[in-house]
Amino acid sequence: MPITELDKNGDTPLAVLLQSLCRHPCLTRRYHRYIKALYGPGVNPGHKNAQSKSVIDHLQDLLRLDHAQARTRFLDKMLQVVDAPTGGKDMRFLPQPHKRVRPGSL
Repeated sequence: MPITELDKNGDTPLAVLLQSLCRHPCLTRRYHRYIKALYGPGVNPGHKNAQSKSVIDHLQDLLRLDHAQARTRFLDKMLQVVDAPTGGKDMRFLPQPHKRVRPGSL
């Protein structure tokens, strides 16, 4: 499914992934690269599905999980929820520091 395609519930692939992560927060760290890959050009994270939930809503649910504080700190280093110019919410990836490779560690 293309990253902008909607399923029968009106969800994008990113929204489906975030819903799954909310149900199973132990998977968050393992799937961060998929979250980044699914948030590409043409994806509207503010798009509401049939239950009036957007990708931003699912992300905020994931960040609010009390039993997943370590994952919250991990996601806080990667993602930022900001006010969009259109009045909704938007999601931005924060710059990631590059790892230094020490000579001889390869």
